[in-house]
Amino acid sequence: MKNSADSPPMRTMDVLEETFKRYEPKEEIPTFPNIGEEAQRLPSVERAAEKPQPISMIPPLKLVNTGIPGLDNILDGGIADRSLILVSGETGSHYITFIEQILFNHMMENGKAAYYNAETLSIDTRQEMERFGWNLQDFLTRGMWTFTNIRTQYLQQLANLAPKMLSDSQSIQLSSSLNTLKNDLLTKIKNNYWTTLELNQLLLNFELKEVIDLLLYWRATIRIYGGLHFAILPIGVHPENQLNALQSIVDGVIEFRLREGPHEFETTMTIRKTKSLLKPLILPFTVNETGIIIETAARIA
Repeated sequence: MKNSADSPPMRTMDVLEETFKRYEPKEEIPTFPNIGEEAQRLPSVERAAEKPQPISMIPPLKLVNTGIPGLDNILDGGIADRSLILVSGETGSHYITFIEQILFNHMMENGKAAYYNAETLSIDTRQEMERFGWNLQDFLTRGMWTFTNIRTQYLQQLANLAPKMLSDSQSIQLSSSLNTLKNDLLTKIKNNYWTTLELNQLLLNFELKEVIDLLLYWRATIRIYGGLHFAILPIGVHPENQLNALQSIVDGVIEFRLREGPHEFETTMTIRKTKSLLKPLILPFTVNETGIIIETAARIA
């Protein structure tokens, strides 16, 4: 947890370097499937004495279709599998709609999604999605979509004061570490859920290096089990150096902006990086009753 005692501030690069050097997750770490069971049981010293094996050919990059009209064409097929994407945006820019649309399309293809919400309520997310015709009731009943409330000590105090109400969410209470959340993410990803996590409250209640630890653990798990996974962060709430630190760790960075045009507000999506992207893209988009649409020359024709 954040320490109230005065201490010299650590530079962002110091935090990153320290984290990468010392990062050793305490929870279960998934084993690589291409290592045989017998080799996994060998003592570490005995394995070290074995002759190094030839490195196998790196598998081709697999792209996952997002289902967002126009986007997959521009990205030549979609977003790379086994990716952790940081999605940030301004209020009203539909950056969360972007994630909800991808997850709902994934479930329509018999996929599963786990949404970890800290500041938003599950009922608000459901109502927002229903505006676009994305009804979650059947998927919740079948266990294909799950909500999990992330409760820091501060949020737990608020929850204790609030009126009790029926909820379709599980809860994870965080005290001095993020280990419980790491374990739950691992369980969900091993069971083929695509995961989404709101980062704002974690950055407000934990040290930056602890959040970096979480992202590194999350990313390592994604590398093994696959899927598209999203970290959500509003723009303008946290210092730029924190945002830069998080952007350097994840596989993809997508930002949503809202600006006033001559006749109406205009929204843009900036894809700063993905595994398959050669250079950043700025994409204007519109939103109608079916969700986000990106107009391309092919679609207009």
